[in-house]
Amino acid sequence: MMEAGLREKLKTGALIGLMLTSLLQVGIHWNLQVQGHPFRFVSTLLQANADDTVVDEKQLSVKKIGYVTPNRIVVSDEQSARWVLDPLGASWRTAWLDLTTHYLPRLVTEKPDKQLQRSSWGQLLASRRTVLFEFEHPIPVEILPWLTGTSSGKKGISFASAITDIEKIAIVPSENVNTNINTLYVLSAQGVYRFMVALPAEALPKSWYVMDQRALAVGENHLYSLMGETLFVPSARQDLLVSTDESDLVTLPVYEAALPEAISATFAMDNLQALQESLLLNRKDSLLTRLDETTGEITFSDTENTFKLDMTGNFSYRYLPGAGTEGTDMESAFRQAMAFLEDRRWLLGDTGLILDGVSASATGTAVPSGKMMAFTFSFAYRVDGCTVLAKNAITGNAGAPVTITAVADRVIACDWCIRKFTPVASERWNVFFVDFYTDAIKMFPILQEKGQELSIIRNGYLIPEKESGAQLSPQWILQANGVVYTLPMRKAVP
Repeated sequence: MMEAGLREKLKTGALIGLMLTSLLQVGIHWNLQVQGHPFRFVSTLLQANADDTVVDEKQLSVKKIGYVTPNRIVVSDEQSARWVLDPLGASWRTAWLDLTTHYLPRLVTEKPDKQLQRSSWGQLLASRRTVLFEFEHPIPVEILPWLTGTSSGKKGISFASAITDIEKIAIVPSENVNTNINTLYVLSAQGVYRFMVALPAEALPKSWYVMDQRALAVGENHLYSLMGETLFVPSARQDLLVSTDESDLVTLPVYEAALPEAISATFAMDNLQALQESLLLNRKDSLLTRLDETTGEITFSDTENTFKLDMTGNFSYRYLPGAGTEGTDMESAFRQAMAFLEDRRWLLGDTGLILDGVSASATGTAVPSGKMMAFTFSFAYRVDGCTVLAKNAITGNAGAPVTITAVADRVIACDWCIRKFTPVASERWNVFFVDFYTDAIKMFPILQEKGQELSIIRNGYLIPEKESGAQLSPQWILQANGVVYTLPMRKAVP
């Protein structure tokens, strides 16, 4: 009897051991699966973020405002002189920091005291001392609470302001005689809004915004004029800033746009592990790897995720199940897009990224009311204050080098032309408007057709299609009727 009991105990122990071993094996298997495992609740139990992001909320809070920095900051006086501040200068940094700290949060928490027609914008700023902030793309107010730290992250926050987006902001220090109140005008799609901002003790004094013209006429600050005050071009917006001095030159670098070293140095089959660590992060051990020796394209995939990278630096990601039907708000989707970029941002060195466009996917029948299926965000590179676009492989037009589609809890698609920019030369370039416009209408005759409106003129760079290691010379980036055009800037004649 004792022997029989002993045998039963041994059998029971062996069974328990086998069960524990099986559970351990299943656990290891689950751990190796990022999102393709058969039991979807495991990710929730392990508190795994759907995107397995590495960057944390604290890091995002430091980086986030950089995605909406102004395209330029312009200082005006009563005689209609307009100085575009050097984006690398101390005055530019000081003004932007003051605006983000003491003015932008008020657009979330306070109502404007006056609303005007959009058409009044130019007249409001004429012959007045102002500091004007112009943005690459209108800032959607849905993301403004999070950007300015006035949101706790809870959904459904209500805005005191009726503004839907922010195209431009003008600080007009002379409008109110009270030294502790500054006047802020916002240009939005709906019109012009005025805010009276009570200045805290730590804000810049109003006197700082009445800048000394002699101090502005130094360095790389440049004097411009409003189109409507100096030239007559019926197909152009009258509030465009242009140079009317035929001798006006700017110093801009020529850049090499190459693959980041972390990618180029490891783009070989025996170095795929390093490449996986750069791009795939926590998913690197769970994805199958396939190299197409004909095209040089590498694919990393599992049942739900596909990453692709070719030898010219074009990187793409797709979440195969798609957006789902839960719906999302813009703020949550933008946070996911930013986290996706920031996890890989170190590849770019000092190169910045700037929001260049936002679009919403159409709602599905099952998406809750007030939410969208998904949001797509476009980002341009920002190098030493200049915008860098990429040539679209399909259309041949200039466009954003990064597009990301996201929902509330994850990124579902990304297309990214990955480049790192290194200055290789510094040259002087002609910015005289007449020369620019002569070249523009010669290259793009459509700009002279009836109904066309030239709405954006800025300098920047263009990444050629399917080419890494190219040298980029400065380009004019212009937009008319929603279409973006680029043409080379004229080099200064010795």
